[in-house]
Amino acid sequence: MGTSTSAAQLSRKLNKYASAIPKANRNAVGAAAGVYKDSVLGQAKLDLGGDLSFGNWGKSRRRKNPRPLRLNAGYDVKGYANAVALLKGRPAGPWKVLEYGTRRHVIVAGVTRKQQRAGLLIEQLTGQEVSLGTYISGRSAMAKARDEKAGKRSRRKRPPSLRFGDGKFRYGVIHPGSRGKRSWSRGVPKATPGAIEVYKNVHARELLRVFTG
Repeated sequence: MGTSTSAAQLSRKLNKYASAIPKANRNAVGAAAGVYKDSVLGQAKLDLGGDLSFGNWGKSRRRKNPRPLRLNAGYDVKGYANAVALLKGRPAGPWKVLEYGTRRHVIVAGVTRKQQRAGLLIEQLTGQEVSLGTYISGRSAMAKARDEKAGKRSRRKRPPSLRFGDGKFRYGVIHPGSRGKRSWSRGVPKATPGAIEVYKNVHARELLRVFTG
């Protein structure tokens, strides 16, 4: 570190460093957030595999070469002297499933959540698997009349269905649910020591730059 030959020279260096602290702090917070990001993605790789693909989630049957959804993460840094970083899992929905798991639920092509809950209730009351073909295919007469009044073209849609590997089609299945892996919860505390070290190093480099420049 450079040696100051007078009090005035030392004072100038201290003032220069004081002016540089806000930007250095923002950079330090961003660098620490990057450590957290790498850690949570590393934990997700252990649970999902190296490519971070989330099963068949995100695949589209309309694509010739459907690609599975892959998890990622990112962060936004706000402020300078009191900088903060917000780390987010992207996309948020699959991250929540990986973290907390899912309850037993109905999977039916082309239906709303309200219809899914109704189907599950019917199954629980009757003790039989639900065939929702007539329940979900087409729109109600009121909906058709409303669209015609608004001048919308009425199109007949095929009843939605799910295709299985054996070639059979069904209108719905009951997903048994899954346990959460807690990938995010495991990744954050593991990253904290490294994030603190990175934060300190950024400030140390800035101090060295000012006093040796």
